[in-house]
Amino acid sequence: GTGLQVLGTIKAGKDQQTALNFEAKQHERQAAEEVAASQRTALDKTREGDLAMSRERAVAADSGAGVLNPTILQIFGDTAEQANLNARAELYGGQGRAAGQLDTAAANRAKGKSIYQGSILSGIGTGLSSLGKMGGGGSGASYG
Repeated sequence: GTGLQVLGTIKAGKDQQTALNFEAKQHERQAAEEVAASQRTALDKTREGDLAMSRERAVAADSGAGVLNPTILQIFGDTAEQANLNARAELYGGQGRAAGQLDTAAANRAKGKSIYQGSILSGIGTGLSSLGKMGGGGSGASYG
């Protein structure tokens, strides 16, 4: 019975480790998805900036002010800068979310390893305790 109890304790720890490793893989996939999503959104932000600049050029040309007017050029520059900032902010946010997912994955793996190692030690302790009880069980007999 003790051997089965020891093996059961170790198996339970290994099963928990396996489950936590699976969760870690899911978090790693989510991290990759966060990065990919932020890249797609950053491209959208860049396209939005390009469209805004196209509209600005059309309005400037239609107004008669000309697209080479210093004020118009400043507006173009500001629009391009804002689009670039929006895209970089999205990428930065995606990287931050991905880092959080990777941290969670690493924590799950460490927790799983700790649980498994603890189950081994607990199993060994249970086995040694049982052996100690069996060894000391016959010492109270009297001969006489």
